Amino acid sequence: MELHSVSEKHKANAVKQAEQIRLCLSLAKEYFDAAQTVSLTTKPVLLYYSIMNLALAEVLFKQTGESSLDFARDQHRHHGLAFTVGEFKPNDDLTFSATKLVAEPMLRKANGTRFGTFELWHKTARQHPAIGRSDDATTGTNRLSPLTIPRTETMPLINEKGITLAYCLQRMPSLAGSVDPLGLPSEIVRASIRLDRTNEKEVRLTYLFHPYKPETIKRALDQFSFPPALVPNVDIEERGTGAKVEFLFPAQSQYSVSLGDCYNWDEEQLFLHTKTEPLNEFGLFYVSLYILGNYARYFPDRWVKDIEMASPVCLIAEELVEKSAERFPVLALSELRQSIIIAKTTRVW
Repeated sequence: MELHSVSEKHKANAVKQAEQIRLCLSLAKEYFDAAQTVSLTTKPVLLYYSIMNLALAEVLFKQTGESSLDFARDQHRHHGLAFTVGEFKPNDDLTFSATKLVAEPMLRKANGTRFGTFELWHKTARQHPAIGRSDDATTGTNRLSPLTIPRTETMPLINEKGITLAYCLQRMPSLAGSVDPLGLPSEIVRASIRLDRTNEKEVRLTYLFHPYKPETIKRALDQFSFPPALVPNVDIEERGTGAKVEFLFPAQSQYSVSLGDCYNWDEEQLFLHTKTEPLNEFGLFYVSLYILGNYARYFPDRWVKDIEMASPVCLIAEELVEKSAERFPVLALSELRQSIIIAKTTRVW
């Protein structure tokens, strides 16, 4: 009631909404627990229904009563995505086969508007700020803080032609070190961010880009934007296949600086997008599990053969379901707590 400024006279509606959230969380856990007892053959299906119910819990928590389950059944009675699969063989490489597995947005025939559970979720899904160490020598404090301001507007719509499994895999931090060896280049860059204040007059914001392909790092740097007046205060230094970017601000400055979208990973590292994306990390798992779940459910002859032959799709699917089970419950909890949950680390910055 406090979150949505609901008056006391509408408390019954708020209680109903809260009860529906509880039921969605309960069902998500049932599917999740069941997924831990089965093989890869059916695991993607169960994990998809788990994450879909967590997406519904997010919708019910963030949105108004017009997004209640009753309303959703009336106006959005569909997953919100449509699955298509092209021809590929188990021995085809991942670069080819993962582009043949596609999730498309559902459109109403009458007017072309989007609908379904995924569309409801996407309306209030947002990217997160970058979390990093803030070290203030003037007060002797050192703590984790949001160091950037994320975009507040809705993320771009996914293309009407859909999003492929390959597209999702290339943008998942969990799989950043796995897709490249399989021939599918990662489209995110690992980095660290830190804010230092050594005196009362200025603060220094530092980005360190970990070594990766220079062209990918350049695309991530292209997401940075700041006013012309700040140009003399920005220093970009190439470090082999990595880079270092420093912003020096007057302590009381009101500069508006955009550093692009990112995924937080642990206390000392994050992953940067190379362009404005239609999905956050939770959304990437959501769409990927939808694709794999539908492939397993409606194409069992092909899916089982992939498993038996240990195809590239099978190998990456095995890692994907493992990583998704570690990450998407935490990401959903972050939304419901309205705080960002990240892992501890022992690395020294």
